[in-house]
Amino acid sequence: MKKRACLLIFFICLQALYAKSQSIESVLKDELKKLNLKDPKKDLARNLEHNNTRFIGIYGYTIVLPGVTLKYQHNIMEKYGVKVIKGTSDKIESSLHAILTEKAYNYAQKYNTALINVLRGNPKTRKAINRIITDPLVKTDNTIGIEKASGLNSTKKYPAIIISDILNEIYNLK
Repeated sequence: MKKRACLLIFFICLQALYAKSQSIESVLKDELKKLNLKDPKKDLARNLEHNNTRFIGIYGYTIVLPGVTLKYQHNIMEKYGVKVIKGTSDKIESSLHAILTEKAYNYAQKYNTALINVLRGNPKTRKAINRIITDPLVKTDNTIGIEKASGLNSTKKYPAIIISDILNEIYNLK
C-alpha cells in the first residue's frame, strides 16, 4: 500500500514538473505554428469544408472573441462554439509572450470577422446569426491586460494592438 502511494505521489510530482517545464511562450508558439497567421481566411475555408463553424477565442479574465462585439460573445459561443488558442492570457509573462499574444489576437480578430461575414452570406445560417447579432458588426472593444515588469498589477487595460508599444516602453526595447 505504501509503495502504491509513493508511486502515485512520484507520478503526480513528475506531471507537475513536466507542466512547469512547458513555458506559456512555448505552448503559444506551438499553437501559432498550427495557424496560417498571414491568411486566416484559408484556415477558415478549411474548417468550413469540415462544417466547423467554431469561433476563435483568446484566454483572458474570461474567454474573449476578438472581432465579435462584446455583448454578442456569449450567444455566439453558445450557438457556434469556440476554440481557444492555448497559451494566451491577460497576464503577460514576458515581452515574447506579449508579441505572441498580439499575433494570436490579430489572427482571431480576422478569422472571426470573416466567419461572421460567411455566416451572414449563407442563406442557411443567415437567420441564425442575425438573431444573435442584430446590428452591423462593429470593431470590438476587447482589451488585453498588461502587468508591468515591476511586478505590480496594472488596473489599466490596453488594446492588444498596442501591446508591443507598451512593452517597448516598459522594457526599453528599441
